[in-house]
Amino acid sequence: MNPSTPGTPAARIGQLKWIILAVAIWGFGLALGAYLYGYDPEAGTVRFAPNPWRGLIVALCVSVFLGGWALLLKTRRQAAPPGK
Repeated sequence: MNPSTPGTPAARIGQLKWIILAVAIWGFGLALGAYLYGYDPEAGTVRFAPNPWRGLIVALCVSVFLGGWALLLKTRRQAAPPGK
């Protein structure tokens, strides 16, 4: 069987890497937006108001999520019997 055939472990790992990369790009793009723009209660709209704390909180949440996901995948791979 070809290792790039859908459903094989190598193909699933390759697909998963792309999904994780997409989540990381989306999350850090969101963190950049949270850093650059904020809610203005006086005007009731969003305005340009850089605040590093907002961006840091979002980036930290994305990092914790991706790190936890990677840790779970690593422990799952170590716990799986050889050949699976």
